[in-house]
Amino acid sequence: MDSFQEEGNITTPTTDYDLIEALWNSIYPKHYEWALIVGYILVFIFAILGNGLVCVVVARNSHMRTVTNYFIVNLSAGDLLVTIICLPPTLVVDIMETWFFGETMCKVFSYMQSVQEGERH
Repeated sequence: MDSFQEEGNITTPTTDYDLIEALWNSIYPKHYEWALIVGYILVFIFAILGNGLVCVVVARNSHMRTVTNYFIVNLSAGDLLVTIICLPPTLVVDIMETWFFGETMCKVFSYMQSVQEGERH
């Protein structure tokens, strides 16, 4: 009687547990990635709070509304935008090592990072 399996093409069936464990190991962050995640979250929180407070203080206090402070608010608003737009995708790319956000977001992300780096130099 003919066999449906060829010699050398026999695989060992995997259990559901093996598949779940493999999926868990590929998705669940490793120890060094947890440190990276915590670091990014702290930077995100401090950037939002710090830059947000600069904008609020200048907006609420009329004696703070000077040309110099408007320039500082402008830099703060730019930092807020870069933090909100660039930091989360950067974390995901650093952890997952691939880009999930599409071509348009890739272009926006690259532009925002290059503009922000241009401010610093």
